[in-house]
Amino acid sequence: MLELRKKSGEVMAIGYSWIEHVEFSPTDGITLHVHGDKIRIKGRNLNAETRPEVRLFQGIARHHVAWVQEADRPGSLNGSERATIIDEIVW
Repeated sequence: MLELRKKSGEVMAIGYSWIEHVEFSPTDGITLHVHGDKIRIKGRNLNAETRPEVRLFQGIARHHVAWVQEADRPGSLNGSERATIIDEIVW
């Protein structure tokens, strides 16, 4: 399953088998199409290589990501330019 964690404490886990397809847009972020619903992951560097051959979008597409979590405010300000920062998860 892919666990989605909001900074408010809300958590939702979805089975990878329920994800119909995944999209990346530089302006909209990552969109998961799950059983007729859309889940959006917004932030920066969501498709950038953070380490050699490591990208969040590719990790989700290949079922290699266990969880994603919204950054708290200080975390998003202190992240390096190459860091993947999740500002918001909308479901």
